[in-house]
Amino acid sequence: MPDSVEIISLIDQKTVQSVPFSKGITIAANDKKVVLVSENRVSALYLSSLENQIKMYLANGFVREAEQMLIKSHPSDEMLKDFRTNAGFVHLSNLMFQEVLQKLLQQRLRA
Repeated sequence: MPDSVEIISLIDQKTVQSVPFSKGITIAANDKKVVLVSENRVSALYLSSLENQIKMYLANGFVREAEQMLIKSHPSDEMLKDFRTNAGFVHLSNLMFQEVLQKLLQQRLRA
């Protein structure tokens, strides 16, 4: 049995994430979740939209990770604009004024 669960992109069939899960098997899967079981636990992995994942990263202050995820998705100009605005507010709330200025300048240059 494998020691991890591989999350594979349906777009390019490449592994996008590996979730540690030792000696487990998949007992159910659909388009919203995967249920895994091992000797001592049952776990469920739930599908989360790109937008929700980015919001979660930003809510927890992980601006760089959120931006990397967004860029990989080939976002529209509107999505980039919204992201930069939200990222600027995250930096502002953390008193990271240099990063706020950088996001505002990126926004202005692309407007």
